[in-house]
Amino acid sequence: MPGTKKRHRGQPHKVLHLTTYQRLEEYLGAFAQGHFHLLILVGAGGLAKSRSVRAVLDGKACWIEGNATPFGMYVKLYRHRDQFVVIDDVDALYADRSGVRLLKCLCQTEEASPWPGTRTRGAWSGRGSRGSSQRKAGS
Repeated sequence: MPGTKKRHRGQPHKVLHLTTYQRLEEYLGAFAQGHFHLLILVGAGGLAKSRSVRAVLDGKACWIEGNATPFGMYVKLYRHRDQFVVIDDVDALYADRSGVRLLKCLCQTEEASPWPGTRTRGAWSGRGSRGSSQRKAGS
């Protein structure tokens, strides 16, 4: 289910540029079925990104939005670790160093060992973060 191959200036190399709502719905459907561990939607306001995600996940997600603090977000993520988690319009987190570190950990999709030579049994053992768009960080 490839998107368009055209890369936009300054865009990372693994980004797909979707130009139709049909393609967006296809990717959101694949995400909801567990085919992606992480999905990030970026676009101008008013394009129905959040509404589209809500429709596909059909109320089966924990939503974090608005003025979330890093600690409050961590607590909510832990409580909802076996659900999809959608992080939507939390601009204040980008200005907070702890918030940025938390977002980086949530977006990490490879297993990590805290120290060289040690093993973990999944620091994020549940279905973790899934959201808008991230899903299942750390597994």
